[in-house]
Parts: sequence; C-alpha cells; structure tokens
Amino acid sequence: MQSPIHTRRLTLVRLHDTSPGSQHIQWYHENWSDVAATSWSLRGASKSLEESGERMVQQLTETSILFYAVFAKPSEGEVALHKEGHVELGRHLGSISLRRQNGGPTLQPPGPSTTTEDASSAHATTDLQVLGYAFFEAARGKGYAAEATGAVLDAYAAFVAPEKAVTSTRFYIEACVDEENPASKGVLRKLGFTEVGWKDEKEKVFLNGAWREGGYWVWGLYLEYGEMASIMEIQDAIPREWYRPNALSHASPNPPTFTTPRHASLPTYLKGNQPFRLHQKDKIMDAPSLQLNLEIRDAVVKSFATRRPVLHHLNADTSWLLQIPRPANAVKHGSRIYYNVLIDPWFVGGQSDVARWFSQQYHATESAVRSVAEVEELARQVEILAGGLRVGGRRGKGRGRLMDEDEAEEKEESFIDVVAISHEFTDHCHKETLLELHSDVPVFATEQAATLISSWSHFRTVTPTPTFPTHADWHDYSLPPLPTWLSISRLTAPKDSLFYHSALLITFATHPFLPNTTPKKQRPSLSIHGDTADDTHYSPSASEPAECIVYTPHGIPHQALSPIPTADPPLHTLAFLHGLHDVSISAAQQLNLGARNGLLAQRLLRAKYWVATHDEVKKGGGLVSWFLRRRVWTVQEALREVGGQGVGELEDVRFQDLGNGESRILE
Repeated sequence: MQSPIHTRRLTLVRLHDTSPGSQHIQWYHENWSDVAATSWSLRGASKSLEESGERMVQQLTETSILFYAVFAKPSEGEVALHKEGHVELGRHLGSISLRRQNGGPTLQPPGPSTTTEDASSAHATTDLQVLGYAFFEAARGKGYAAEATGAVLDAYAAFVAPEKAVTSTRFYIEACVDEENPASKGVLRKLGFTEVGWKDEKEKVFLNGAWREGGYWVWGLYLEYGEMASIMEIQDAIPREWYRPNALSHASPNPPTFTTPRHASLPTYLKGNQPFRLHQKDKIMDAPSLQLNLEIRDAVVKSFATRRPVLHHLNADTSWLLQIPRPANAVKHGSRIYYNVLIDPWFVGGQSDVARWFSQQYHATESAVRSVAEVEELARQVEILAGGLRVGGRRGKGRGRLMDEDEAEEKEESFIDVVAISHEFTDHCHKETLLELHSDVPVFATEQAATLISSWSHFRTVTPTPTFPTHADWHDYSLPPLPTWLSISRLTAPKDSLFYHSALLITFATHPFLPNTTPKKQRPSLSIHGDTADDTHYSPSASEPAECIVYTPHGIPHQALSPIPTADPPLHTLAFLHGLHDVSISAAQQLNLGARNGLLAQRLLRAKYWVATHDEVKKGGGLVSWFLRRRVWTVQEALREVGGQGVGELEDVRFQDLGNGESRILE
C-alpha cells in the first residue's frame, strides 16, 4: 500500500521495518510508549523499546496491520525533524492503523446499499479491517485525526479497487469507540461511518485513567464502489458526451471515442476548450472503466493543482459558484484552498416580481444543484480534488478502540465565503434560496437588493456594493469582511436609474504571473479592515495588477465598461459573463441586451473567456409574458451584424456556453 501518503498538512509513513534499531521501531515506540496517546487502548502504553518491537512484529505477522506514523509537514523555513528516505518530516503527531480481523465483525453490519449490489452479492465475502488511531496530546484539537484517517482510507480504497472491480468481495471498516469518547465519534461521523450498535461487555475495563463499565459503540463503513468512488474523489467516470468543443475554436477536435483505457487519450477540457461535470449517478463499473476513472481522476487533480479559478454553472439560468484560489501565503497555514463566491442563487420554486398576475416564472430545466447544501458539497468535493481537504469532511476478536479526543463537536464551517447579488429582482435575489444560507455568510448586494435582504433580519452582514468609477484603484473597494486581495463592486450605466443594465465586478490579486505595470499613483499597502484569519498573512502590494470577473446578466452598455481599461493598478478581465439572447418587452423596453452588445463589450474588455448567462427560456405566466420578445443570437451572427474582423478577431477568446451543472477551470 502507498507510502508515504501526503495531505495538505501531513505526511504519513507506513511502518514495516522491524530490524533491530530501525527508525520505524523508534517511531512506533515513541507513539506507543506515550501514556496520553494510548489512554484509550486496552493494552496501555509500552514499557520499553524491546516491548514495542515485539508488539510491532506481532501485529504485522498476526493481523497484517497497515500502520502509519503521522507527521506534520515542515512549514516554510522550518528545519525538518525527521526523514524517511528523501522525504522531510516535521513533528511526530501520532499514528493511524488498519488491522485485519479474521474472526468477523464485532457486530453484524447492515447490508450495503442495494444500489451497489448485484445478484451475487448474497454470496459475497467480506474483507474486514479495524480502524485505530493514537495521537499525542499536543496534536489534538487540530483536525489531524480526520485528515490522516481520510488519507489512509483514500489509499486503502485505491489499493483494493482492482480486486473490487473483478470480484464480489465487500470491503468493510469497523471502529470501536468508548461511550465517553465523543470526539472520536465526531471524527467517524465526518468520515462517513455509521453507528452499528452497542457491544455489551460485563467486565469493567481500565481506560483513559479510570475503571469503566464494559461495553462500547461499534461503527462501520462499507467501501462499496459508490463509497470508494467518493473516497478516491473520482465522482464516477466523466462521460465523453459531457465534453463540448468551443463554439469558436476549430483547433481542438472532439474527444476521441474511448476504445480501451490503455490507448484512450484524456479529454482536452483540462487544457483547452472543454467544460466538465463533477456529478454523475453512481454505477458499478468493470475493471477497464475503473482504470479510466483513475486516469481521469489523476488528470483532474493535476488540473486543479494549477490553482486557477473554477466557475460552476449551478442551473440553466444565472446562478454561479466562483471558486477563487487563495494566495499561497493564505493557505500555507492550513486554510482552504478556494474562496467561494456564490452568485445570484435560485435553485427551486418560482419567482415573481410585483405580483404573480404581473410576472411569474419557473426554471424550465431542473437545476443541477437544488439547495445550498448541495453547493456546499460541490465546494467540498473541489477542495478534496485540489488537495485542500480529506475525504469525509461533513458527510460523511479483540476490541481495539479509537484513542484520540480530537475535534470534539467542533462548529461546522460553511464553504460559502460570500454571496454576491446583482439585482433586487427575485430571479437574482431569491429569498427562499438565500435563507438556506448560514446567517454568518456575508452578502454583497446592490443597494435596493441590500435593503430588501436586510429587511429579512437573517444575515449578520449585508453590504451594498459600491460603484467602481473610472481611474479607480480596486484596493479601495475591498470592503470588510473581504480579504485584502479581493474586492466586489459594480459598474453602472448613465441614465439607467433602475440599474437594470449594470454589472458586478469581482476583482482578485492571486495570479503570480500577471504582467505588472507601474501605477500612476502610490498608496500604502497597509490594510486596516477585517481580513479572515487565514488571509491576514497576505496583503497585495499597491502596484499589484489584478484579474477580474465581469458579471452582467442583463448586459451592460459597452461604453459603461470604460472603468476597467482605465483602472490603476491595471485589471485583466479573466471572464465576462454576458448572455446571447436579446430580450425585450415589445419595442418599449430592452431587457437583456444580447450578443451584439456582448460582442462590443468583449472588444473593449478583451476577456480571456466569454461565458453566456441568463439565457434560460423559463416557464412563466402573468401579464409580462404576453409582451416578451426574445431573439436567440449566436456569436457568429453577432459578428456579421456588428461587423469587424470576423471570427479571427476572437480566436484568442474561449467562448463558453456552460450547460446546467457544467464547470470550467479558468486558466
């Protein structure tokens, strides 16, 4: 099985060398001679190095134990305290183990999900491993137990995947926990274990410094394929029909038809023009499909390792999740990799403005995500793929017990860092959806939307988005509680009193290779407003250029975008979200400006990506619906209408019509 195993904060080394004087025995003894670390073990602490060596040999030979020593990764500039080969290791934190239990489970586990069983499952054999861990007292309360255990489960799932693909063997993990060890129950719950039941024992036992009544709780986890897919962060195979070529590009062919995994090339979405999905219904796969899964998973992980923003289309309309990678200095202390901005969420139910008789609309296509909880799960899965989290965060005959009091009932953290609302209209500011969010999540909204949201008395922080003028410095719009490297503002058009044709401007300085330009003015780099704890270690310099996302669901007159090319320090438009459909109420009122305006705006912005938004043809009724007029444009038609250099002028632009539930890494 894999060794070493690396996580965001930890390195795990499998201990197997039992030769006299080996470093592996030394590490084993260091952990198992510690009274506090072994306080929940029936065997108690080892009394000598010799006894530790004998225990280690016995466990390796009798139970085929997979025993990992857990070390912190040395932080930047820190001298390594240990080494395993060429791998530098920091402080020794504890251990994780999986040992085979040939006598069967302590309590009969429930059957696995019927969705993953076949006709032969009744005759399947069960491979049983018992989970244990022991952490030093100084390492508790920091989340190491869940992170390290998740990593070992990852490695074990990958290790048994080939056997699982061609046999009916079930892989089951059991864990036994004392009644008075609620912290370990919390760790198991996060890792996806379920409580099987209580194992009654008549004799008292001495655990954690006291004699206790016999009996303990038994927890279990099946590594059925659906579960293994989750643990290995595969999300099932990503079928080729989900890859779609760029509407303007002819350089990248459609992905090839897969013959066998050995000869199949990976889809080009990782580097070029293809969106991808992170969701698919569970299904059982044969060995070649599993191998392809693993290849795709590895390629996706490598792509996320580029640390570039990720854009997810949450429905067929205009709800988005933007994941912005935090600066390196902000994540080295153990925080999440991505800062998550939820934009205009509306997932289920109808929306109505003024009154239902006037306007009532519903999504014509069911949203890919149907709740804020599913958005949270999507963000969590991306963190796992990018290496920022281990599996299970918020999911989900001896009697070796779990031995660590780590992470007792800690507060659940939302993965959504901020919500951005572009308009007060209910297809952008949908009350029922927004109230699903935790009240601590800050909201940035246009003035009228902010007033409406504040009236609900739900959110603690509701901030009106300021207007970004010409020759502005984006730093000045990084308002608390945003980190100093991020700002949210808006662009408005003259004579648009309702601000219907406006845009959100999300600006961030996290790309280390943007071309720098000497600013026309200098400003102090000291920030006095409220960064989050994880982001206080990084503050962008006054001259640092930034990237921006321009989001305008109704469109904004292209002339109103002039503040972006005049910004100081300079702004580089990474993505421009503007629809293609031209929507109006008869000839009296233009609603969505459509592809022609989008093309003129793109010429000014020179965005790397132009992404269509708010083009869903919704189901609706009411008076307004009788007067709506819609013309569906393509970019090519807009080019012919507006004139110019033709398709060649946009050959460096990646136009993306991201479908419902599709995602895109913005390189």
